[in-house]
Formats: sequence, structure tokens, C-alpha cells
Amino acid sequence: MSQEANAALVIGLDTVSAGDKRVEQYNSAAFVRPDVGITSRYDKIHRVPFGEYTPLRDTLPFLQVLTPLGASFGIEPGKHAANFEYRDWNFAPVICFEDTVPQLVRSVMNQSATVESPSAPIDCLVNLTNDGWFHGSSELDQHLITASFRCVENRTPMVRAVNTGISAVIDGDGMIVEPDVFIDGDNQGRKSFVNPKTGRWNKSMNAVVIDTVPLDNRTSLYTKYGDWFAGFCCFSALFVFFMGLLLRKQKTAAA
Repeated sequence: MSQEANAALVIGLDTVSAGDKRVEQYNSAAFVRPDVGITSRYDKIHRVPFGEYTPLRDTLPFLQVLTPLGASFGIEPGKHAANFEYRDWNFAPVICFEDTVPQLVRSVMNQSATVESPSAPIDCLVNLTNDGWFHGSSELDQHLITASFRCVENRTPMVRAVNTGISAVIDGDGMIVEPDVFIDGDNQGRKSFVNPKTGRWNKSMNAVVIDTVPLDNRTSLYTKYGDWFAGFCCFSALFVFFMGLLLRKQKTAAA
């Protein structure tokens, strides 16, 4: 398919790998180039509790009997981020709800450089999502909006391919970009993400989106320094709270 399209592809797949002690299964994204084939793979790091693994199963095995899930249920967590390199660009994949986790996306931005190009910046985030579990609900809109926050935090665009949800191109300001070409696979005459009658995003439709990704060469304080500002605010709030209690006790004792 990559050779026929003369384009690189990012494909979601289930990976089954022979580990040291057991067969391991991953939720993965593979990168395929038309010139050399499959070049690299990313395994999902942040798993969904009960959807992709049973929490504390390895630490407290007896919890397994309290769930309807089988002993072999679940996938393994990925070990590191990935950098899909093609020509002059670098893409960092995140899978499904990983685009809702700020610290994870930040680590992907900072750790995705490969051995061959350790200082290569990430030009674009690529998100592969199956939102079929929430067919037609407001979760689809919420997931898109949450993804846009990751773009703002890191000043990096994102391309989203979402099953039953809202596929989109998001720029570094968190804005949903209207595509250059929108092909309605359902032949309903739709020409955009947005329903002109309701003003809402169309969902659960067959469509092809063709667009030029708006690359952003800005840097982000959050990408570089992380949650220090939020931590400082939290510390300040706790400091003011406990100082208020202390001063109140002193005034009560003096009275």
C-alpha cells in the first residue's frame, strides 16, 4: 500500500512478541516507508485501566478473582517513545487516550529522538484512536478538545485519525484546521468537518482528509521545564493555607 501510494504510512496494529518468559502483546503503531518497508514501531506506554490491563494484578494477584477478566487479559506497556523519520520530518506517535496525558506527551516530545539523530526535534504528533467505545457521545468532542491542549502545551501540531470519532489536523495554537481537501465517502454532500446546520463536528462518517500540516518552529516552556509552575502554585496554596491556620491559632491563644 505504501508503494502504491508512494507515501509513508502510520498503521495501527496488535503486536504479538515472544518475550523472555511469556508471549507479550502490545497496542502498537508501525511506520511503513515506500522505499524500505516497515522501519520502526511504537508500543503504547500509557494503558487504559480495565480496558487494557487490570491494575495491581502483578502486585496483588488475588484481585484477579474479583474481576470478570481472564488471567491472560491485557497488554504490556511500551518501554519508550518513538520517532518516525521520513525525509526531513520527524513524527512522534501517541495512541488513543495517550493524547489526554500532559506529562506523557511532554516526555514523548523530549525523548523521541533516535540514536541516529539524537537532537532531532519533533515536527508533528500523530494520534491513532479507536473511539468506537463511545459511539455518538460527547466523549468524541471532549477527546478532540483535550488533544488540542497537548498541541498548545508543546506548540506542536497534531494529526488525528479516529475511528468513529473526529479525525482532524490541529495546529500549534490548538486550532482545528479546515482541510485543503475533504472527500465525503458517504456521498452525503458534506464538505467539512462541521455540520453547517448545527455547527457541530460530524462524527461516525466515512471521509478522507487531505491537508498540509502547519509546522510550528516555536518552543514551549512546558516542554522544556514541565510542571514546575503548577507545582509552585500548589506549594504556595498549601503554604498560605497552613500559615493561615497557624496565625489563627496564635490569635486564639493570645485572646
